Amino acid sequence: MFVHNRASPFNHRVPNKGSDMLPARQDFVHRPNAAPPLSKPSRSSTSAASAESVLLLRPIATNSRIKQHKNLYIVFVNNALEQKARGNSEPYEELVTQFSTKAVENGTTSTHQLRQWLNALTHVVSQLDRQHVALVEAIVTLPWHTMDDSLVKTYKNSIGILVSARPEYLQTVLARIVQSLTHQAGLKAKTADGKKLTRGTMFDRIHSLLQELFDLIPTLPSTLYPLLVQYFPHKRESRFTQLLYIRNLLRIIDYCPEVAEDVLSTIIDRAIQIDVEVQIEVEELEEAEDAPDEEEMFALDPFETVVGENGPDSDSDDDYEDDGDLGGLSDVSSNGDELETKPDPTRSTSQVQELVQKLDAILRVIFEHFTANQTRIVSPDPDIDLSTRERALELRRSQFLSLMTIFENIILRTFKSRYTQFVVFWYTSLDEEYVDLFLGLLVSRAVRDHSQPPVTRAAAASYIASFVSRALFVGRETTRRVTDLFCTFLANHIASMGIPGQQHTVFYGVCQALFLIFCFRWRDLLLEDDRSDDEEESDASPTKASRRWLPGLDILHQVVMSPLNPLKVCSHNVVGQFARVSQHTGFMYCYPIIDGGGPAEVEHAVGASTPGSGAPPGRAGLVAVTSAAASGSATPVWAGGVEQELHSFFPFDPYGLPLSQSYISGIYREWSAVAIDDGEDSGDEEEGGDEQASLVIEARRGVDEETATLGTSFGGMSISPQNVWVPTVIGVRGA
Repeated sequence: MFVHNRASPFNHRVPNKGSDMLPARQDFVHRPNAAPPLSKPSRSSTSAASAESVLLLRPIATNSRIKQHKNLYIVFVNNALEQKARGNSEPYEELVTQFSTKAVENGTTSTHQLRQWLNALTHVVSQLDRQHVALVEAIVTLPWHTMDDSLVKTYKNSIGILVSARPEYLQTVLARIVQSLTHQAGLKAKTADGKKLTRGTMFDRIHSLLQELFDLIPTLPSTLYPLLVQYFPHKRESRFTQLLYIRNLLRIIDYCPEVAEDVLSTIIDRAIQIDVEVQIEVEELEEAEDAPDEEEMFALDPFETVVGENGPDSDSDDDYEDDGDLGGLSDVSSNGDELETKPDPTRSTSQVQELVQKLDAILRVIFEHFTANQTRIVSPDPDIDLSTRERALELRRSQFLSLMTIFENIILRTFKSRYTQFVVFWYTSLDEEYVDLFLGLLVSRAVRDHSQPPVTRAAAASYIASFVSRALFVGRETTRRVTDLFCTFLANHIASMGIPGQQHTVFYGVCQALFLIFCFRWRDLLLEDDRSDDEEESDASPTKASRRWLPGLDILHQVVMSPLNPLKVCSHNVVGQFARVSQHTGFMYCYPIIDGGGPAEVEHAVGASTPGSGAPPGRAGLVAVTSAAASGSATPVWAGGVEQELHSFFPFDPYGLPLSQSYISGIYREWSAVAIDDGEDSGDEEEGGDEQASLVIEARRGVDEETATLGTSFGGMSISPQNVWVPTVIGVRGA
């Protein structure tokens, strides 16, 4: 006998004593026309609604009746699946309808009903094969994370049972979870008490489910990571959208370390894409009248916004066409052709500002993520136990090693990025060991690993020079070791000159690196006694001509006088400043070579050339100096390509992003801190030397002769040679 039949003994229970109870109970007695939900399904009145109406008329809410209430849903679900197997899909379609977004929004399916349906489905989850994919997709797309806590708990339990019993649905479930971590406009909270739901709370629920699935399914990371890449917002999406997703990705790293390196690589790749597109001078941007201040740029935490309310810049900043790759991601660092990102002269000031602010905000989020773990290590809080600190130390080292892999695979091969590499700069400051490991990687790629492309080796040399020059946490002994390694390389290269097919790309890269290090760290290259004297005397001491230097530095005299003539090939800014500092310190006098074009008539090339042919190198060559150029009648010119970009590439030029600058300023060496006094050597230098240096800067930057001093070029925005500014408010940096 069906339990809800009027003849059932359950309908004849003797009521409690009291005359006042009887009328109330009689009011809830079943009406004659009440029918069980499974007797005859109807489209006009769903079985689910009928079932609920029957249950509302039950006279007593005992444990047995609650169980009957649940059993009713189970019976309906079983019947729907059986009917579908027999070819009648109508009950099954009604079941699917209960989970539709429309039914939830218009109140056709209540939160209470959803919980009962989900609980009922857990009893038949093993039967949900590919014939029932529509039902599974309806459940997965349910906006559960915007509903009551009771529904959230039931939903998470149901999803866990589903993917455990039917692993083929894991991809579908994860895809929906990852999509929910993006910015979704139009969401509406469906809480019973009407309280506002923040995005932070909503994302907490999603991460809780994902973490439970991660604990449940060990192979989940291999399925998860491709989806994280697929749903990464396009780089043209707004700062609000980018930050929401990136912060969620960084949170996944905390509980899913298996994808940490890949996820971090994806985030940095996105930052690199925006970085190489910006190509502007931030100081010029800040002078624009409509440039926002820091409060305007990041006034609202995206996680504090209420579900259903858009963020301050939730719309895309540009109209864009998807380039067809997953989530708009592309490899921006695989070869030189892909690096050709030319600035758009028609881009408006506001669009350029949005790009800069987007990059700045992304980098700050990355810094904040790393700082949170560092705080657990150095915090004096007694509540942080030793095991917590040890785990934090292990995590920090793991993150650093991941950054080294990312640096080698992405950052090192990108010559146009200006700010993203400072993530590595900051991280190496956390431990002296990291400085050694980072420089060890760079030295290996620059002067030891001959299997690397010459351009990559020269880029590594540029990173070494800029890092040693600018990092306040790189000590004297480390500076001397790096200098000695470079000097040894130059000595070996000079000794092997004349070998057929010899290339000089790396040679010039190392020369330029050594010139730059000397300008910033020459005091650390003095022998101990002379360094002590320097600390007691002024830089203009009469004894400067007799200073004793690191023994290996003697090779620079031979290098400068060699037929390869690096003073004519390397960056004019670096060469000019090296000539000025080396003369001031009594180390070397370079102006006759710079002015005269070279120590002798030579013909050489960075790329390989055929001995005796007299022909300049092909596209691989950086520069060819003819005998006429060597005698001063011509100036060497750069052949173009990525080698030309490398010639003007100084990866740790001054950092100018306002939001994230605080992470760099305390560990960064400004040129003004080490520059020699302009008045000290004004009478020592030849007039032609200063004029030559000024003319070089003037030719490259188009500034007045009075302000074109090499000292200020080191302390300004960049020591990199700059093209003349385009006639707009924003200065666009040339390639």
